[in-house]
Amino acid sequence: MDDVDMPTQRGHPEPALQQFTIFLPNRVGKLRELVNLFIRHRTHVVALDVLNAQDWAIVRMILSDAMEARKLLRGSGFAYSECPMLAVELPSPDALADLAGALLAAEVSLQVAYPLLAGAHGRPVVALHVDDPTIAEEVLIEQGFTLLDESDLWDTGEDIGPFEV
Repeated sequence: MDDVDMPTQRGHPEPALQQFTIFLPNRVGKLRELVNLFIRHRTHVVALDVLNAQDWAIVRMILSDAMEARKLLRGSGFAYSECPMLAVELPSPDALADLAGALLAAEVSLQVAYPLLAGAHGRPVVALHVDDPTIAEEVLIEQGFTLLDESDLWDTGEDIGPFEV
């Protein structure tokens, strides 16, 4: 069994979310091609961040099913890398400041942060990549934040009908 598949005390495999960083040639239609790959296989984009450069685009994505996304990316020929992410539900409009303060107090360095397209419980969710996820998890839970996993971010049991691509 891979370390990625080992369950934690909270009952979900670590990491709770996986970010895929995909390197795309900066050409018209490449992002659509990538997104359609996932749509055809009912793997939903939960978060998206795009950084364009002259020749390449760097696309960060969190998807509804990391195992399926990994399989699709391997089979498609897209160059990609992965990194673990935390998903934190923000309980109030001012919670982002509280989150940043909690990480600062614990001396946890925030490396990447962006909002998710799918919220939870009607509240916004932010994805974080930090230098010490174990400490970050402990501190955020102590401060009353709710950490989410893949299953919290997309209801995979609901049939939402056929997709057109």
